[in-house]
Amino acid sequence: MNFGKKTEPVKTEPVQPVQDPFIPVKVPALFIRSARVEDKDQILRLGNSIEELKWNLTSPFLTEEELEDYLKYHNHSFVATIAGKIVAFVIGEKSGPLDRLGCIVFLAVALEYRKLGIARALLLECEEDLNTKDMYLLSTSESSTRFYEHLGYREGKTVSYMSKERES
Repeated sequence: MNFGKKTEPVKTEPVQPVQDPFIPVKVPALFIRSARVEDKDQILRLGNSIEELKWNLTSPFLTEEELEDYLKYHNHSFVATIAGKIVAFVIGEKSGPLDRLGCIVFLAVALEYRKLGIARALLLECEEDLNTKDMYLLSTSESSTRFYEHLGYREGKTVSYMSKERES
């Protein structure tokens, strides 16, 4: 795992997402930068407001401690801001033997800012930062699956996701 800390801003000028059929309009004054520990409250609020990110109806998408760990030690994470407000985030990490796999752990955009190209801009920034040949992620809905397929992701053939509920 990469335990480097990356907190410097990634972009200093507004980012204009690339136009394509999935993106109906450009976003004015969108800034993308590395996520910082100081962002955790806004990230937690946004993440907990999005049902697709929650593991179940009562659990938060991440605890404060888990998010702080990602931001301190596994930081391939970025936020998108408009007028200083975090409107989206992506959390990535390297995994596998010799950190050869890039993983998108979470990608979230506030409901009112969807379909503007923000998710695409964040995902591409995170992929570039991870700088791995292979990328993987878990898709949680049909619409997110279509989005990821549009960006070149395909259903994996080597990983089978299995789960088991354990009694407490």
